[in-house]
Amino acid sequence: MQLDTLKKHDNVNAPKHYCSHKSGIECLQITELLPFNLGSALKYLWRKGLKWDENEDTKKAIFYLRRQAESGKHARFSVSEFIQLEHNLKSIKAVDLDLWNICDIIIFGSFNNWLSLANKLEAGL
Repeated sequence: MQLDTLKKHDNVNAPKHYCSHKSGIECLQITELLPFNLGSALKYLWRKGLKWDENEDTKKAIFYLRRQAESGKHARFSVSEFIQLEHNLKSIKAVDLDLWNICDIIIFGSFNNWLSLANKLEAGL
C-alpha cells in the first residue's frame, strides 16, 4: 500500500479530521507550537463537525480558552516558530477565512481575545 493511502486511513498518526483541511496544513503543525490550553482549544475547533459531537467540541474549546486566559500566560514563539505559524496561517487564509480568524485569535491573541472568542462560541451553542 502506498504511504498516501496509509495516511488517509491512519487514525493514530494522521487522523482524517486533522489532516484533511483544504489548505494542506495539518492541525498538529500549529498546535505543537502552542501552549497546551491554546493548542487544545484550536484542536477542538479545527475538528468541530468532523468527529463526534460538534457542540461538545465547541464546549471543550471554550473550556481551554478560558483556562488559558485565567493562567495569565501569553504564548511565546521563537523567530522560526513565528515564521512557521505565519506561513501556515497564510495557507489557511487563502481557503478558509473562518478557520484563519480562529487561528489568528488563538495564536496571536491576548486574554481578552481568548475570552471574547469563548463568549462568542458559547453564544452560538
